[in-house]
Amino acid sequence: MSTPLPSKLLTSINVAKAMTLTLKHMWLVPKGNPPREVIAKFAKEWARELLEAFNIKVEVTGEAPPWGVLHAANHRSFMDILVLMYATPGTFLSKAEVAKWPIIGAAAKLAGTVFVRRDIKDSRLAARETLRELLQSGDSVTVFPEGTTRSIEDPLVFKYGSFEVTAETGSSVVPIAIEYPRVDDAWINNEPIGQYYHRVYNRPMTVQVRIGPIMTGEDGPELAEKAQKWVNDQLQDMHEQLHK
Repeated sequence: MSTPLPSKLLTSINVAKAMTLTLKHMWLVPKGNPPREVIAKFAKEWARELLEAFNIKVEVTGEAPPWGVLHAANHRSFMDILVLMYATPGTFLSKAEVAKWPIIGAAAKLAGTVFVRRDIKDSRLAARETLRELLQSGDSVTVFPEGTTRSIEDPLVFKYGSFEVTAETGSSVVPIAIEYPRVDDAWINNEPIGQYYHRVYNRPMTVQVRIGPIMTGEDGPELAEKAQKWVNDQLQDMHEQLHK
């Protein structure tokens, strides 16, 4: 009977695999200005291989959303970006720090992520205009309206800026709920990224993704509240199912 590898060594091996895959795919990035469907297919395959390297399985429930909608998801981990790249095609709207994250940052850039400096008003305004242009052109955009990662025990109210743009453009929102196996799989309190890797991604896990119904509305805050209620209800149900 073989002896299990120490958790830190196992995680380091997984990270090395993921870095190798990232370098490989960076050479394969479609050149020029390929259609959104081509980028989405490429990003999904990259995400699939990276998730496999981390021994992460993704179970998706719900209908695949159409193009031209806002995906509004709760936020658990930096791995959410890979999970959603795999589960739903679209561009990301994310905080600027993500661009510097190892592996995940490269994946986010590939998906055409719009990075926002939350402490700079001009950056936030520019992000809103970019979101407007993307939705009007038929692209889908994924946002984390909580603004940061949180566990089910400490949710944040959805910020409604992106929902206002969605309402103004006559676009739709598709809420998405993401849940990991354990409550403490959430990345919170500015835990060092290396420590978090070793603590959480040293074992196989299954991440659940539930894709919600298409929602429309003319009032941004009301649309945000409606989307969050759906997400919170799904998270509570998943939490109860996991801890029966």
